Amino acid sequence: MSKDFSQDSLKNIKRKRQEWEKNTLKPALDRFKIAKSPNQFYTPLDIPDFDFTENVGFPGEYPYTAGSYASSVPGSGPVTGGYHIGGGGGLVRAGRYSGYGTA
Repeated sequence: MSKDFSQDSLKNIKRKRQEWEKNTLKPALDRFKIAKSPNQFYTPLDIPDFDFTENVGFPGEYPYTAGSYASSVPGSGPVTGGYHIGGGGGLVRAGRYSGYGTA
């Protein structure tokens, strides 16, 4: 099982998932007359031998799957409502002023 979770933690997740499927998911599906859930909810039990720190890591660190930079825009201040506020003063990335990612 996942290296980031103890056996007790995984057993607890399995037990809680079974309770959720019986007490929450099934009644919701029955209410709408749906035989099987159209979407899947994943837990650490679904990814055996997964090591978060090795396979995902943290933003700005190898293997960069969580993001190339440790923060969104250095020196821009806190992010509020999707917009950066605060006084720049830091580095500005090319994508920030050249239109990368815009329609």
